[in-house]
Amino acid sequence: MYVFTEHARERWEERIGGELPSMLEIQGIIEESVVLQKFRLAYTPRGMPLVFLSVYWNARRSIVMKIDERCGRVVTVLGAEGSGNTGINCGHGA
Repeated sequence: MYVFTEHARERWEERIGGELPSMLEIQGIIEESVVLQKFRLAYTPRGMPLVFLSVYWNARRSIVMKIDERCGRVVTVLGAEGSGNTGINCGHGA
């Protein structure tokens, strides 16, 4: 099951608003989402670990969640509404 980090809770309140989803609801959001990036653990040539978080986009909720699959934690949440920047015109004009 998945849980929110403190950072993700704060970002949810700031960017999404409303009640924080339960662990079961998070699982449902993930199941109906498009995977933009799969979780990967890689290593540099010097043996230092690099963690690539899972990134899920849920079109119905207009959110993107980044998840650390090693520990089942939602690390951060992005939302089109409430963020002040939908990225539609990439900051190039109105």
